[in-house]
Amino acid sequence: MNIIIAINNSYVEPAMTMIYSLWYNNKTINIDVYLMYSDLNASNISKINSFIKKLDLMKIHLVYVEDCIFSDAPISKWWSKEMYYRIIAFDLLPKNVNKALWLD
Repeated sequence: MNIIIAINNSYVEPAMTMIYSLWYNNKTINIDVYLMYSDLNASNISKINSFIKKLDLMKIHLVYVEDCIFSDAPISKWWSKEMYYRIIAFDLLPKNVNKALWLD
């Protein structure tokens, strides 16, 4: 199962909660999580990597998105630039990924 999420430094804890819930409810399925980001510091990347390594059958794939992409897109308190990544998600994923579920 391929899952796509897009987060920034403000959404690390909720994303980890969602990832844990996904794993807990699907413990017998191989899950590849493609985490798209442009604004994650090294500490948060390490935190997420360490967390996911503890979850059997789950792998994380970090997908860096250039900060200049969507730099002119309108954002607000509720809409981050990361929400726009779904528009170009399949351009950023490996070519062998032919379907994935986007989770917010």
